[in-house]
Amino acid sequence: ESICKVVNLVIKQFGGLSAAVNVADFLSLFVSGLMGNEDVQAPFLEDAFLQTSIPLNFDGHTKVGLNITSEAASFNAERFRIVFKPSAVFINVSANALEGNIEVKWTNANEIGIEKYEVEVSTDGNNFILLGTNNMLSNNQQAASYNLLHLSSAAGIYYYRIKSTSKHGAIVYSHTVSVKMINCKPSIMVYPNPISNNEINIMINDLPVGKYQYQLYNTLGQTILKGEINHQALFSTATIKPMFNLNKGNYQLIIADLEGKKNKPQGIG
Repeated sequence: ESICKVVNLVIKQFGGLSAAVNVADFLSLFVSGLMGNEDVQAPFLEDAFLQTSIPLNFDGHTKVGLNITSEAASFNAERFRIVFKPSAVFINVSANALEGNIEVKWTNANEIGIEKYEVEVSTDGNNFILLGTNNMLSNNQQAASYNLLHLSSAAGIYYYRIKSTSKHGAIVYSHTVSVKMINCKPSIMVYPNPISNNEINIMINDLPVGKYQYQLYNTLGQTILKGEINHQALFSTATIKPMFNLNKGNYQLIIADLEGKKNKPQGIG
């Protein structure tokens, strides 16, 4: 509110000079202390004259055009106001089985200032990992709809949520939706593939409960990583976090039970 009073005072002074004189082309607003706080709603500068809503930088300057004209509304003392609101309003979030896969859909009812969307998946409804990313479509303050396909999903209950990140750091999560997959064959799958965040997420479905050993090979056939996975349910997930950065390229993951029976090799990009 105090920032808006200062902005509007400046506008009033500009207007008092002469509408025909272009005193300044823009204002530079500075905001700090919001970056990195997921609980803070996004700041927007609403312009009653231009009928626009401009997302403000979370931690730095935002350049705002004044466009002062002969119209009184352009230098009205109440022209600007800063409001805090979610950078995304999620509606129609759904997850449905589709020919052995799962299709996740969502709509942002008022898309503005969005950088990207991330679809996260969980097998327990609490611990989520990244499944895939979609870039924004329009950012024109209108509804925008998206979808992402979770390929070859094994049997089990899956939970999904959408995470939006604005261009200035605001984060909004959708509500969680779930879907149950049944009648799937025993399988081991790496998802997402290619991997992200230097983590290898493994989904194990309908294999005997017990410990499994894994080995990761590079294109030269050299073992660069090995370890053990503890599979304790009909359906489970595990995350391998290498202590070193995996360079971009192709790898092969071999998983075997303690008797040495190997499962189908998993190609990783």
